[in-house]
Amino acid sequence: MKIAIPIFGNRVSPRFDFSPEIWVIEVERGKVVGQEKLSTANLNLPQRLEQITSNRVDKVICGGIDGLSRNQAGRGNWLIYKPGYRVSTDCPCQG
Repeated sequence: MKIAIPIFGNRVSPRFDFSPEIWVIEVERGKVVGQEKLSTANLNLPQRLEQITSNRVDKVICGGIDGLSRNQAGRGNWLIYKPGYRVSTDCPCQG
C-alpha cells in the first residue's frame, strides 16, 4: 500500500492543494519498505492530482481538501485529519 501525506514543514498540510511537498510511504505487511518526498511547490491542482495517480497512491492523509480534488481522486482514498497534526518527516522509517 502506498500512502501520500501532503506536508508543510513537520506537519500534515492544512490543505492538499497548498502543500509544498508530498511524502509518499510504501508499506507492505505492516512495515515501511520505501519512501520519497515529492516537491509540489510549483504544481497546479491537476498536476498534484496526477502525481498521486502516477505514483499509484492508495490513501492520502491530509488536513483538508477542496471539492474538486476529492471528486477527482475518489472519496475512499482520502483520510482527513485536523490541520496541524505533527508528523516526523525526518524519521528513517525502516521496517
